[in-house]
Amino acid sequence: NLKQMNKKWNHRFGGYDKPIKIMQDAGIMIYGTFVFGYDQDTVEAFDESVQFAIAHKFFLANFNPLTPTPKAPLMDRLREEGRLLHDKWWLDPDYKYGHATFHPRGMSADELTEGCYRARSKFYEYSSIAKRIWDPRTSLRSPYRAAFYTAVNLVSRKEIHSKQDLGLGAPTPLEIPQGT
Repeated sequence: NLKQMNKKWNHRFGGYDKPIKIMQDAGIMIYGTFVFGYDQDTVEAFDESVQFAIAHKFFLANFNPLTPTPKAPLMDRLREEGRLLHDKWWLDPDYKYGHATFHPRGMSADELTEGCYRARSKFYEYSSIAKRIWDPRTSLRSPYRAAFYTAVNLVSRKEIHSKQDLGLGAPTPLEIPQGT
């Protein structure tokens, strides 16, 4: 997957553990972003990624389906391969936030949607939030950081469940006043 993303350099220095430790030793709270649906991904990738993010005490994390964008080579390739669920997902009234926009190779589109939602939910469980805060180098470096960590994680937890399955845009077309 990293080769497909032109990110094979990510493992050039032996993986992620050492850079994560260096950043956290410097007091940096890490926001990890995980994208699923690449050709080599399987349903096992969701749980492995969540476990990795929790074990490394990430401050925040997001777990999203790969989403092709207009004019990008990925969009062109998926269109050519007949794998798009919506030709223009961003304009399709049936598209919902957090849902897959194409048929991945290693799982179904529904498995991609459900896996990302499950990963987000698991990362922001109360037990995970409580486990990840216990790091004196980052989250517990000061009372301010501990309060900030707690507040942001609780807001993120709430947002996950309120945004999933929402349509894009306003429920009705916006009226633009004449003369503007």
